[in-house]
Amino acid sequence: KEGADVCFGYLSEETDAERTQEAVEAEGVRCVRRAGDLASASECESLVAACVDQLGRIDVLVNHAGTQYQQESLEDVDDEQMLRVFAVNVFAPIRVTRAALPHLGPGASIVNTASTGGLMGWPEISPYVGSKHAVVGLTRAVALETVGRGIRVNCLCPGPMDTRMIWSIGEAIAPGDRDEQQRILDAI
Repeated sequence: KEGADVCFGYLSEETDAERTQEAVEAEGVRCVRRAGDLASASECESLVAACVDQLGRIDVLVNHAGTQYQQESLEDVDDEQMLRVFAVNVFAPIRVTRAALPHLGPGASIVNTASTGGLMGWPEISPYVGSKHAVVGLTRAVALETVGRGIRVNCLCPGPMDTRMIWSIGEAIAPGDRDEQQRILDAI
């Protein structure tokens, strides 16, 4: 609505990517969408390259991709699950930011999405919490690295939202008891 062209990556069509593109273009701006798994370094670089090639520049970078796995005790989480969470939640923002930095000038912004899980502990999702703590630390470090170039770097740490992921956490804590799940989530 402010007139910005938009480029975004998405994992699958189930994310309403086409509908999102149509909504953006309805505002009279250009929109580039690119399917890919940001757990892959080459996909991170390709996304940034597509944005620059098709839109000419990057003024605002939003690192919002994230993932979680089935909630369980840390001792039951296997390496594959942990690596996937860190690949998407930590390495993707690092890789996308690294690829975008040469295209960001004075006045540009980087916005990373972490979570309240990046500010506190949470049972049964230790790798997720650790990855979101890493995003908070990444944000602080990149802000210090880029302040001399006039680039702002900030981090959003939203709390629980009505998503499949948050209800799966409630289900893990209070299986089958929707009222108890709501009470727990409201207390956060």
